Amino acid sequence: MAADVISRIDAAPGDLLGEQRQGSRAALWCLRALTLAAVVLVVRTGHAQIDRAAVAAPAYAVASGHLGAAYPSAVASARDSVAFQAPGFSLLAGAVVAAWEAVVGPPGAAGALTFAAYCTVALVVWAGGRLARRHSSGPTAEVMFLVAVALSPWFRESLSNYFHPGDVMALGFLLLGLYLASESRWAWAGAAVGLGIASKQWAVLALPVLAVMAPDARQRGRLGGATLAGAALPFVPFFVVAPRAAWDVLRGPVPVPGGLVPQTTVVGMLREYPFHVQVSHVDDLARALPLVCAVAVAACWLLMTRRTHGAFVPASLEEGVWLLVACFALRLVADCIALSYYALPLFTLLAIAEAGRGRFPLYTVLSGFVLAAWYGTGFARRVLDPWHAAIVFTFLVGLVAAGAFVLIRRTG
Repeated sequence: MAADVISRIDAAPGDLLGEQRQGSRAALWCLRALTLAAVVLVVRTGHAQIDRAAVAAPAYAVASGHLGAAYPSAVASARDSVAFQAPGFSLLAGAVVAAWEAVVGPPGAAGALTFAAYCTVALVVWAGGRLARRHSSGPTAEVMFLVAVALSPWFRESLSNYFHPGDVMALGFLLLGLYLASESRWAWAGAAVGLGIASKQWAVLALPVLAVMAPDARQRGRLGGATLAGAALPFVPFFVVAPRAAWDVLRGPVPVPGGLVPQTTVVGMLREYPFHVQVSHVDDLARALPLVCAVAVAACWLLMTRRTHGAFVPASLEEGVWLLVACFALRLVADCIALSYYALPLFTLLAIAEAGRGRFPLYTVLSGFVLAAWYGTGFARRVLDPWHAAIVFTFLVGLVAAGAFVLIRRTG
């Protein structure tokens, strides 16, 4: 016993520090696992899973090796085009389902599809936690972010009320790309964002912000080239076997009819009375306007920094996160429709931004529940007509963005 005591006294301080670090890593991994379990439990409280069949069809086709049957070559209506999900999740789910069937057999394939969806949540938990920790140079921010994720209503909207794991997967790759960019690994950052685009096309909104975070043209070139490669690679097999269907998948779903309360935005209402803009024009506007807004956000930041410093100064990680919050807030009102799960990227990034300021993301949680109540209570459908609902929704998103701006000013 005496020898043991002496050996502990003589132990190098670095060894003791290493043990503490190993303990903290183990605790963080336990918290990540608990966060994932909490999200899964919340997701399982809902049962609607709108669009699950449309998402499952290409995944099962990939699992069976029939890529040509993954997507229809033509659609009869806008509703049918919901199947036009980018192939990122289809490839992941197809691999999971194929592995399940090889080991267990066809029974339980639906459960394998659900497991693949939970894997996308795990990616968000891990990448978002690392990003929050990098944001503030400490584990406390990651802990606060993970608690905010466990309390978030938006994973339930994405995987339970609807079934759009591609959106969760795209968010996970976007967060991973942002984390890699903060470590100046620009090629890997671009590859991650490219995989995000291949999971859901809205991930392209991160590119203008990442471009102003890159220190010079060479790194921006590496970022852009790797993004293009990462986005194109998952599409290649589908372009080989069914080029027309692959092109439609790349363009994304056709907008649904306007006038839906509370989902339709002011942009979507342009096809209704009194404007009656052609659906094809609203379609093109809805595809372009969110990206135009993201470019405008990055350009405004560049102009402000040039006026302040007299030269280009790359955006820091903190500035990049807040710029992305602005981009995804604008996306909610610039698209032609804003389904509830569209809010997932906005509030996840807002949680990271708030935790990075060394405070619990209380504003993120409270404002998220307010907007979730807008979707879930049915108040808008009972009280408002489509035009007024679209205007009120724009006002609510504006309040969230204004609150975030005030938060920036008050916390320095």
